[in-house]
Amino acid sequence: LWRDCYSIMAGVFREVDIEWDGETYTFTPSMALIRSIERGDGDGPVCIMQLIHAAQSGSPQFGFMAWLVAKVMTFGGAKVDDDEIFMQMMEAKKEALSLYINCIDAISPAPKVDKGKKPKPPVE
Repeated sequence: LWRDCYSIMAGVFREVDIEWDGETYTFTPSMALIRSIERGDGDGPVCIMQLIHAAQSGSPQFGFMAWLVAKVMTFGGAKVDDDEIFMQMMEAKKEALSLYINCIDAISPAPKVDKGKKPKPPVE
């Protein structure tokens, strides 16, 4: 039974590659990572959706963004902390924002694919 539950959950997230400091880290996020992020780090809970919304609306919270990136990258095997990520965000915002987007994408569930249906043809 547990093996069946694990195989179902393994399908929720997809394996991702994220580059950091010249290295590529390949890993599959998990619900344990999501819960860890949402519990926060002593400063209270962190709402991933609020961080995404803040970044999209032009009011990014760089401290929380750096913490989230460090949390995801550490889960993936990188030796990095939020101070390093924060400094990169302040020095090279474009690359840091790309890293943040990749981390958010990594912890987003894989889209469900219905293998039984064919996509509808485009309407002309």
